This record gives sequence, C-alpha cells and structure tokens, in this order.
Amino acid sequence: MTQAKKITKTLSSKNASAKAGTKSRPTAKKASTAKKTATKVPAASAKKSVTVKTTPAAKKPAAKTETRKATTAKASKALEPKAAASEKKKADEKKQTRKVSLVATIITGVICAFLGVLLGFYSLGSGFALGGKTTLSEGELNSPVGMYIYKGVPNFISAREALESGEGLTNAKKSDGTYDYPSADAILASIRTAVLNSEVTARGITITDEEMKDYAQAQLGSTDYGQIANSYGLDEESVQNYIRQAAGINKLKEEITGIDLSETAPVAPEGGKDAATYKDYILNLLGSNWNAETNSWANTDNAFYESLQGFNPDQATYDQALAAFNIASQQYSTSSTSAAQSWNDFVNEILMNCQVRIGEAIM
Repeated sequence: MTQAKKITKTLSSKNASAKAGTKSRPTAKKASTAKKTATKVPAASAKKSVTVKTTPAAKKPAAKTETRKATTAKASKALEPKAAASEKKKADEKKQTRKVSLVATIITGVICAFLGVLLGFYSLGSGFALGGKTTLSEGELNSPVGMYIYKGVPNFISAREALESGEGLTNAKKSDGTYDYPSADAILASIRTAVLNSEVTARGITITDEEMKDYAQAQLGSTDYGQIANSYGLDEESVQNYIRQAAGINKLKEEITGIDLSETAPVAPEGGKDAATYKDYILNLLGSNWNAETNSWANTDNAFYESLQGFNPDQATYDQALAAFNIASQQYSTSSTSAAQSWNDFVNEILMNCQVRIGEAIM
C-alpha cells in the first residue's frame, strides 16, 4: 500500500497591532496607569474606566480579532487538500472492500468448507518477487509471484491469478492505476486450487454445461454469466472457467468424502402446526427408512425407529417432529465431521507431494 505523504505547512501572519503598540503617544503612560488601576477595582468600575479612555490599548482586541479571522481563513484553505485526500482515500478503501472475488466465493469456499489446518509444506522466502514491491503496474500482472512443482512438473502462478484468489482484481486496483501486491495467503490459495484442478483432470472428472448452470444457480443465484461477469469485474470467459473449476472440485470432494454436498443441516420444526405439516416434515427426514406405498417402516434398523415406534403419519405431532429433528441433526453432524476429516487428509496428502516456493526470486 502506498503511504500518504504528510504535508505540513506553517501558517504565520503579522500582528497588525504590534506596530501600533510600539508608537510613542502622550497618553500612552496614562493609559497604562489607567489599565493597572482598572485591575484593582470591582468589575463594574473597571468597565467604566476603560470606556472613557480612547487609547491604543483599547483598540488591541479588535486588531487581534481580525488577525485571528485571517489566520483561520488561511488555515482552512490550507487544510482543503488534506480533506480532499482523506475523502479520496476513504473512497478507495470502500471500493476495495465492497465485495469478495468470484474465486474466493465459489472456489476457495468449496475447498475450505471442510478444510482444517494444512500441514506445513510451504517454502517461504524472506523477500518478495519483483524486487520486493508492494504494488504492481498493469503490465506486471502476468508476472510470476509463486511457483510449485506437482508430480515433477513445475508451474508458475501469476500476480493476476493470485489476486483473483484473494481480494479480486477489481478490488486490488488503486486510484493511481496500480495494484496491491498479492498476499502470501492469496498466492498459496491460488496454488492449492491449481493443484486440486490437476487432480480433477487426472481422475477424469468432467463438468457438463448443465452442471455448470446448476452450480452457478446454487452458489451465485444466477446462470447469467454476463451479469455475473459485470458484477465481479471479469470477462464472461473467465467467469465460466472459474465456475467449471469450482464445480469440478466440488465433485472431487463428493467423490472423496462420499456425501452429497448439496444436503444441508436440518431445520428445527415450528410449534403450533397441524398434523399434516408434521407428517410431511417427519417423512422428509425419514427418507428411505419409510415406505410410502405401504405407509410403514421400510426397515427397522435405523435410529429413527426406536424413537418413533408406533408412528402414524396422519397423527403426527410436534414432539415426534422434534424427536426426528434431533436424530437427523446428530446424523448430519457425524457425517459432516467424518467428511471434513476425509477431505482434510486428502488435501494434505496431495499437497505434501507438492513443492511450493513464494516470496523469493522465482523468475
């Protein structure tokens, strides 16, 4: 970040009354005497003594007032550039923090949703590439800022890729046209995404256009790639590429964890509803454990059966719905914890086989 330069100005003005005070007048001594006398009498008498004398001492306050006005006016004018600079800085900060990048929203999210602390496999240097810069010009965005070797193949990460993995290219752009240098976390996130994408390809995982749309709708609430591109300051081709990557990693995660990532935690039932409402709620949680055709249990070897013995869907109650919710919540928690561990172990394993270098001269 470019630090703002401190601008200091010394404002001075001549005291107009100083010369008046140095002139010799016949009444100067008397005025001085009158002034000293005034300080010894009550406030009312002092006021009367001062008003009957027309001396330079009596005019001094007016002169000082005018001087203060002039000084204040000059000071206000001198502060205008600082105020403008401050407002500009605030505008830049607001612009840079108004949204996260698309990559951080759909790719980093799916990778890190279950991801714990990764093992230490990074080789971090003491400096940064490109001469230790903190900002980059437009022409330097394609310069490498990180390097990794996966399965014996060296690969480079550009500043552009790293910024998109972090705050986003649009947000990283400053008012002077330069860009923030990507953070180490952003570079590592970009490398991690690239390695996982390599694994997606190696396993033959593909994403159809329809799957892309489904993923975009679920994660971004829209399938209009042009609109998404405008929202994130990207071109439409890049948006489609990022969505395809995210959907591929999501499918890889489902393959590794063995769970459907579209499933969400159950929501507690509301009280005061009718039997029909609780019937639908409970049957939705029971899933394949209930046979809709025979209107009876499909199997008795499940956690719901013991708590809901004698369950009659047409007479479902709030207490039964709450019991089903508690069981479903426990199952979801157990499944999520197991999936998190599986995914965490998998990512750590492949990254341990990846040599990474950032923060050094890598060109």
